[in-house]
Amino acid sequence: ELFTQEGMEASERAFILRCRNDMPGTLCERLPLVFESCDFEERTLTVSVVPEPWMANPAGVMHGGAVASLLDQTMGSLTFYCAGELITPTISLQSNYLRPVFLDRKVYIRVKCTSCGRTMAYASAEMWNEGGKISNTAIGIYSTKR
Repeated sequence: ELFTQEGMEASERAFILRCRNDMPGTLCERLPLVFESCDFEERTLTVSVVPEPWMANPAGVMHGGAVASLLDQTMGSLTFYCAGELITPTISLQSNYLRPVFLDRKVYIRVKCTSCGRTMAYASAEMWNEGGKISNTAIGIYSTKR
């Protein structure tokens, strides 16, 4: 059944693999997300990523657009699940950049779906490094219209 802990984990793993394997030539394919965990009761998803050199800005740290893409992709994955595996296009994304994200150092992203209704889903995200310092936050609104 989809709406169980096991169903959520299967759906999230499949979403990440589908992006990586079934969408050649897209940004989605290039985002190296790794499933870490999810919590059905809390409606949270945690992934990790090691920022790659192509994600760099001129200062040699992760480009803000790459950060926003990772946060958006992860929130979109969770709202996809919460909406019953319905594609949920982004309506609005607000990203906050608190500290630089260094290349080749693993970071984690945890997202929470705070509400999912007939027309919109709301999610929030945090990105942090292995030392536990938060580098980025975001909130997103996603369309759930069929």
